[in-house]
Amino acid sequence: WTPGEIRSVRRVGMSTADQKYIYFFPKITRAEADGLLGFRTLGTFLYRTSSSKAGGIVLSIKQRRNVLHILLQYSSQMKKYIFLAKGAIRSSMEKKSYESLAEITEDLKKRRLVAAGVVNPDHVPSNVPAAVAPDVMNEKTSAEVPRLGEQGKSALQEIMGLKRDLKDYKMMLRVFTMDKTLTESETKQLGEYRKAHNITVESHAKVLSSLGISEETWNQYIAAGSKIVKKQENEGKECTPTGDPSEWDDKTVLVWMETVSKKFKILPKTIDAFRGQDVTGDALLEIDRPMMMQLGITMGQANAVYKAVKALHST
Repeated sequence: WTPGEIRSVRRVGMSTADQKYIYFFPKITRAEADGLLGFRTLGTFLYRTSSSKAGGIVLSIKQRRNVLHILLQYSSQMKKYIFLAKGAIRSSMEKKSYESLAEITEDLKKRRLVAAGVVNPDHVPSNVPAAVAPDVMNEKTSAEVPRLGEQGKSALQEIMGLKRDLKDYKMMLRVFTMDKTLTESETKQLGEYRKAHNITVESHAKVLSSLGISEETWNQYIAAGSKIVKKQENEGKECTPTGDPSEWDDKTVLVWMETVSKKFKILPKTIDAFRGQDVTGDALLEIDRPMMMQLGITMGQANAVYKAVKALHST
């Protein structure tokens, strides 16, 4: 730490234990906290010093769409942390003041308001011997492991990335298998994630088991996904207008737009804008962005239709 950072946490009044708390980052900004939490799973959290309020501590929690930042203040008179920001988190807490960051974390987890914390590598418990790392990472039984305690084991696994990667992989599996199918693209995405994060076949099987999915069911999901893709391809072939586009009437143009809407991300409201405008095939082939914007179509959607028409020209 720099002298300035040390003075900062001293002004806050943090105890030595809180200064070295495993989920506390004294050196990061709000933007850096957003970066650390942005790709994590829902409920992941960390603590940091506030850069905008002197003596403030911020609890940053990953939400569905963003990162929530909650301001805490250490009261030197009460010698406790107090939640300053009002909201759902504060109203859900059992207490309104806490003696330590660990006590806050315990209450948050008890109420299922947070999940796993992001571990500060500089604050790893000193009783984590390097020789034990492989056993802890693989969650194997070892005579040395009990010495670490639950926090030590969790910290080491988090630092090595194993727990985080498996949690994210499990979340991907849960989302992809909700409809009891696995498309080719989803299977490929899962395979690339396993390769990038060194997730073994055994770990994959373990995650499947935790979700109640057997190897046989897994294969059934893949087969079901393959059938759906083939069905969609056949339906697309049957629905796509044929013949010379310049000879299409306005109804055929609308059918074509609905057929290619998914591929080119053409919205229903854009297709509706063409209804009643007598846009036939020959007019469609000559249409440009300014003409579409005169129909009230946004620039982004005009560009999407233009790309679809350009592809139609090439075929």
